[in-house]
Amino acid sequence: MITLDLKTERGWLRKLNPIFGAGFWVKAAVGLSIRDVLCRQLGVADDYLDNRVQTLFLDGKPVDDVDRAIVPDGGVLTLSAAMPGLVGATFRKGGHLAPMRGSITCAAEDETCELDGRVKIKLFNVVARELSPGFLGMGIIISGQPKCQFFEGRSTKFWNGCQAAKLDGRNIDIEQLRELSFEFEEMGLTVIEDSAEASP
Repeated sequence: MITLDLKTERGWLRKLNPIFGAGFWVKAAVGLSIRDVLCRQLGVADDYLDNRVQTLFLDGKPVDDVDRAIVPDGGVLTLSAAMPGLVGATFRKGGHLAPMRGSITCAAEDETCELDGRVKIKLFNVVARELSPGFLGMGIIISGQPKCQFFEGRSTKFWNGCQAAKLDGRNIDIEQLRELSFEFEEMGLTVIEDSAEASP
């Protein structure tokens, strides 16, 4: 696995939105509840999970109880703010229409079995904008094709806003990134945005 560490200007992360929706991997202890994984390990605030994340899927099944649904190794967590219309109301966790989807709702489990593993995270709408800086600051894993190739052949305009880069721990010029082939099995990606406020 190669590693790519970027330091960028504020706002640059929005260029990575396709990665957030397609999903990325994080290392975590699994066999625990969704709350344990997201809040105790991955830095999501409890209040944010309870109130901001209105729609949550585990392996494609809607979740109502984040304290009892257990995340398996290789599990996929999809997080979204409220979705519009009847579909959004039906899939909202703990919503009044939740009984309508009883047969497809993720079942709660009483037993946990903690072990090291990986979890795939998918982020949508405002949740992607608000949570992606934290995940990228910790580091994510992009696996397989064509996701690693997301960066390949990008124009100078795409890389504008990148202030510094390291490839496998060594400094690399931004222009060299444009020439790099990203045909790798996996890539560890860390992005830190400049925290300085823009001048008025």
